[in-house]
Amino acid sequence: METPTYEQIDAAFRSFDATKHQATVQRLSTPGVVAGAAPVLGQICPIYKVVRPFLQAAAGFPILPPAWKAGISAFIGAMDLLCP
Repeated sequence: METPTYEQIDAAFRSFDATKHQATVQRLSTPGVVAGAAPVLGQICPIYKVVRPFLQAAAGFPILPPAWKAGISAFIGAMDLLCP
């Protein structure tokens, strides 16, 4: 896997609009969807719970651009709904 450049990371975060994805995240967190995804979530959620503290720290890191912090925070919020 090639390490992305700062410019690539920045472009990815700047292209993300969290407000456009809030409804999707809410829909994904409904009990029926979560139940159907249980086998996958059973594998992903333990990993997320290990990585979550790092993501929280990264989202609060003062030198990160606001778009990066917003993207990380949106990801944490979505994963928290899927991995209570």
